[in-house]
Amino acid sequence: MITFSFLTAQPDTTVEDMNVLTNCTENICLMNNSCFMNDYNVSKCKCPPCFNGLECEQNDDITSISPFLALSQDSPNRKLLYLILMHLLMFTAIINNLLCVQTFLCQKIRLTNCGIYLIFLSLLCFVCCILIEIILIKEITLSIYINITVILMTIPVMVDIGFWLNSFISVERALIEYFNYNLFDRRLRSILSTFILVVVILVSYGSDIVGSILPKINIISQIFDYVHRLVPWLLHIVSSLLVLTSIARRKVYISNRIDYCHAWLDQLSEHRYFFIPPIVCMSCHIPMIVYTKWVYNCANFDKIISLRVYIGLTFLFVLPFTFTFFIYVWPSNIYISEFRYSSIIGKCLAAIKRHFIKKSSACKRVHYPIKIKF
Repeated sequence: MITFSFLTAQPDTTVEDMNVLTNCTENICLMNNSCFMNDYNVSKCKCPPCFNGLECEQNDDITSISPFLALSQDSPNRKLLYLILMHLLMFTAIINNLLCVQTFLCQKIRLTNCGIYLIFLSLLCFVCCILIEIILIKEITLSIYINITVILMTIPVMVDIGFWLNSFISVERALIEYFNYNLFDRRLRSILSTFILVVVILVSYGSDIVGSILPKINIISQIFDYVHRLVPWLLHIVSSLLVLTSIARRKVYISNRIDYCHAWLDQLSEHRYFFIPPIVCMSCHIPMIVYTKWVYNCANFDKIISLRVYIGLTFLFVLPFTFTFFIYVWPSNIYISEFRYSSIIGKCLAAIKRHFIKKSSACKRVHYPIKIKF
């Protein structure tokens, strides 16, 4: 649907300015939209959908603003509630990612290529949460000294890098299983892969900048957007299935008593932590993609309801970056063991637990003394 905006003369407009406005000698319509005259010799801007105003300067598309800035677009009471909840999520996220970094820096994990990807992923999520926290502080304090323009451009790049790093972990397992790569192979491969990934994603985001000037390039930007969201997820699932299939075949070959289907299900139960990250990520991210790309239409949706749905999906979107410890470390017996017995925080928590157990045992002996019969 195309909307039209009338360019009406202001009371203090001079005769010379009126000539500019009424004969369209200079097109003042934004985004190169056409200016034409109506039957009353008054110029009008032909605005695209979701744009209004005298010069098509008002964008009514909720999804065009950053989801973290959308938190402050609702009523004051709701804005305060949204910001408090997001602060709590970011505080939880920072703790979770610090625990993950502690775990993945343990020797048995950091010496592997998978460990390098996990360290990069945890640090990336940690930095991303810090940047979101800066945006929230800006929205609360309304500080003019905090410029969040670069931050708003950086966060989507970091999210896409996180998606790909997640899939690289699964691909690394497939390389070890199918091509006999050493588990403790040179970590230069994972470092170079991460560097190339960052460069490729930065180049792909260049199409967003060019697309804002050349509309035809915008199609390429949309293609990259789908690629960064869907391909890593598919790559992770396919690689994990291949690893499970290979392990199940080897189990059947070693022991003829086990049928293939039973062996595959056993491996799925044992290695279920392979599938938790992609399932959680896509469960939290697909609703946002579907809503913003296919469902939402600013011309047909109520603005307030659309805004609140968008904010709700934003909270859902950040959950995988918030509970990283429970997504990557807790379900894995290997990683949780390393956290408990090798990490500094894990050792401290174990010592505190032993102290309370010892104290509790002493209290029980005091309340229930042992009776000795003669």
